[in-house]
Amino acid sequence: EATEADFIRINVLNNTMFTDQGIIEGKANEIISFKKSLSRDIKIYADVFVKHATPAPGSSIENHAEELLLRAGADKIILTGSGTGKEINFDDLEIISRIATPDKLVIGSGLNENNVDSIKKYANFSIVGTYLKKDSKVENEVDLERVKYFFDKGIRYITLTHSKSNHISDSSYDENRQWGGLSTFGKQLVSEMN
Repeated sequence: EATEADFIRINVLNNTMFTDQGIIEGKANEIISFKKSLSRDIKIYADVFVKHATPAPGSSIENHAEELLLRAGADKIILTGSGTGKEINFDDLEIISRIATPDKLVIGSGLNENNVDSIKKYANFSIVGTYLKKDSKVENEVDLERVKYFFDKGIRYITLTHSKSNHISDSSYDENRQWGGLSTFGKQLVSEMN
């Protein structure tokens, strides 16, 4: 609310996921109670089988998606591949598309120029990060031609930085804050996306 955000992303809203950071258990009830106490309606975008994690044995993506939308309070669900920049599993997309309409589904990783047109019928929203980098490598700089390509496809949200400052902007997690916010290139990039 203090940041005037329209939405937040919650990697594990419900159920349990096994991650490299340990076991993460969703706290949907607590989050929904807190959301109700706010003066603004901030939407919840929640991952279904979040990347870099494994669901509990016996879990199904169908059940998880249904619970997110019908019981846990998610406004939209995010489907990702198994890791950063990894393409989604199209079998999972087919399953989830029977539960979530395109306005309720966000593609959260692996979008590229080879699959963007086939995915558009399933999801009205996508998050693109890795593919915008030169050679699709997360450590490389952003390629403005790729940004322009996705802008022309209607993509308007990009990740500026994760846990480390980079050539686009400073990260709140990194003590090395060389730009005081956005770099010159970062300002050009944001301008290109608006």
